[in-house]
Amino acid sequence: MSRFLSACFDSSPNSAYDVVNNTPSYGRGAKNMVLLFVDTHSQSVPYRTLNPTFQTAGQYVYNRDWTAGEVRGADSK
Repeated sequence: MSRFLSACFDSSPNSAYDVVNNTPSYGRGAKNMVLLFVDTHSQSVPYRTLNPTFQTAGQYVYNRDWTAGEVRGADSK
């Protein structure tokens, strides 16, 4: 599991989903992100197994609009 196509951005009622670990606003749990992989399967993946895109204010951000490391990079560990 290294590359995926899309993430589910379901959010809790009256809130916007924030792509960080332990977010209270994700509608599918605070410690996972649901992803669609290139082989067409979907899976709820723990943040701890994902490579963060960047870090801000001491917190890792898991923005899946791009892959850290570009073409040679991987989305998950």
